[in-house]
Amino acid sequence: MLKKIAGIICVSICFTACCTLPEDSASADGAVISHWTAGSEVAADLVKYVRDVSDENSPNFVPKEDRIAVFDLDGTLVGETYPSYFDWVLFTHRVLHDPSYKAPADMKKFARELENGWKTGKLPKDAEKRHA
Repeated sequence: MLKKIAGIICVSICFTACCTLPEDSASADGAVISHWTAGSEVAADLVKYVRDVSDENSPNFVPKEDRIAVFDLDGTLVGETYPSYFDWVLFTHRVLHDPSYKAPADMKKFARELENGWKTGKLPKDAEKRHA
């Protein structure tokens, strides 16, 4: 059930972004979700679904006025890199990979530990408390 709910949320989030992308914006594997794992079947399925329901010639077409997007950034949205929360991924990106942001050294240290943890599945001790 949790996977189904997460899938619905992900589809909702991707829906508005993907349905306005030109066909040539997809990578070789068909994914336009650049921060997902390369070759991800889930990402490819999401893109396929969004293109289907946004194609006026499709029997599954959903008119723009009937489309709903859901954005959930309170830490409950778990992404493809489980066991990480989506806001942890946003945090590590901002601290480690955003050249416009200059984080303090202690924050960078924790962000490196956290990023390694959500990539390997071995989160740092007290990650939730330290992130808070």
